[in-house]
Amino acid sequence: MPKKKPPVYAQDSNKPHLGGNFLELNPSTHAPEMWKFLIREFNIKSVLDVGSGLGFAAKWFADNGVVTTAIDGLDYNVTNAIHPTTKVDLTETSYVADVDLVHCVEVVEHIEEKYLDNLLNTLCCGKYLVLTHGVPGQPGHHHVNCQPREYWINHLKEKGYIEYPIISSKLKKLAKTAKDIKRTVMMFKRI
Repeated sequence: MPKKKPPVYAQDSNKPHLGGNFLELNPSTHAPEMWKFLIREFNIKSVLDVGSGLGFAAKWFADNGVVTTAIDGLDYNVTNAIHPTTKVDLTETSYVADVDLVHCVEVVEHIEEKYLDNLLNTLCCGKYLVLTHGVPGQPGHHHVNCQPREYWINHLKEKGYIEYPIISSKLKKLAKTAKDIKRTVMMFKRI
């Protein structure tokens, strides 16, 4: 009898709102050149990685001298992450930390709009925010809040953040092969 193949994707079928992630580093969401630029240009000393998965980005930031807090809702990720991770389900609560940068890649499209306050309170605890989002009609597991960029710009403006369009464009170029970042990445600053 052939051995059962190990899973390649982490998700919880009882909690689809927690999304999911690959069990190995996903080059579509890994952008070291972009992260180096952020650290250098914005003097980033601390980061909150929201929806950190198994911690590949969080570990990269920590390995590069940035004090890094990682949060994720999936039990599997919290238990198996390569960087210490705190369990936070954004449908139940927000998470606030005083950081220079909030990093949130491939997360917001999984959070239903009725939990937007928890999400926005979590995203708006840093001086800067780097965010990706699903666009209307984008396929994917539990994509329930795919919105145009203006939706996020307007909601974040209400929370005291403005987008840096020139920096957003620069980040898209620096993301190179990280296609999930390159597609919609935006940079915001607290005003």
